[in-house]
Amino acid sequence: MKSTVKRYHIVVAFDIGEEDRQLLFNTISEGASFSFLSDLNEEERKKALQAADVLLSWNPPKELAKDEYPLMTRLSFMQLLSAGADHIPFEDIPEGVKIASNVGAYAEPMAEHVLAMVLALAKQLLKHHNKLAHGEFNQFEMNKMVSGSTVGIIGFGGIGKAAAKLFRCLGCRIYAINSSGGTQEAVDFIGTLKDLDYVLQACDVAVLSIALNKHTRNLIGRRELELMKPDAILVNVARAALIDEAALFEHLAN
Repeated sequence: MKSTVKRYHIVVAFDIGEEDRQLLFNTISEGASFSFLSDLNEEERKKALQAADVLLSWNPPKELAKDEYPLMTRLSFMQLLSAGADHIPFEDIPEGVKIASNVGAYAEPMAEHVLAMVLALAKQLLKHHNKLAHGEFNQFEMNKMVSGSTVGIIGFGGIGKAAAKLFRCLGCRIYAINSSGGTQEAVDFIGTLKDLDYVLQACDVAVLSIALNKHTRNLIGRRELELMKPDAILVNVARAALIDEAALFEHLAN
């Protein structure tokens, strides 16, 4: 008796290079066929979406028009390459579709970026680079030490934990906030958002790596900024809307 294996039609919504296409083909081509929306005209695009079993997407609102979602009547699974999913128009996606984000995929490179930004700000690298470009060099100007400082990590998921690992190598104290108030990681303090004021007051460096939702939008506003030390460093590697930008501008201006 001959068995039949379902071949899934995968639609890639974003522009993708030849090397990445080949990786897709080599990995899963045996059980799937592909359409790349960036290659298709309007009619071909419509047919591809109607045939889609799986959608691979970076940013659906930018890649798909609102009237294209109803075309995907066969769609059963949507894989996002982004770690966050707060930008997804859930109301437009056909009912029953399972959605997976790419949580944790960028933890280590983002953690290195956090450390790089903190060191650049502590050592005022951009300021000194600009001065040097104009022929000014002052080797005696003071800067801020990161070693031994207290680092507050607001959002202790993949990125937060990876960043904590790097900061511990510098002898930093780690004050972390997550949703449960507990962790198996080596930290000096762990709490929830109820402890935000305490962490902001204590830390020399504050790292935002928390998900954006209705509870965290404008998490850092005028009051929170005033709680922080005057020379504290704030690095946001999550969504911009975590910070009230008007309040931040006013705080820095004053």
